[in-house]
Amino acid sequence: MGTATPFAARMQTLQPIVQLVFDLELILRNSVGLQYPSFPAAAQSQLLDVFTRFTTASRVANFNSFDGQTFTISPPLRVRKSTV
Repeated sequence: MGTATPFAARMQTLQPIVQLVFDLELILRNSVGLQYPSFPAAAQSQLLDVFTRFTTASRVANFNSFDGQTFTISPPLRVRKSTV
């Protein structure tokens, strides 16, 4: 997968991994601050969706080719939820 693969396809491939590895809701809640809990549920959901797409896109944009590279997560990954 690289620049020959359309950006949208790379997004679709990487987004589930980003959602599994990062606690995006916690990151978003801490980034927004103390007012976050007072936002309507629909606004929180919309913010999380946009933040997830932004986070994924920022990673996808850094891949322009693939030659067997890997990520190492340190400390070892602690899965926060299962999507299976």
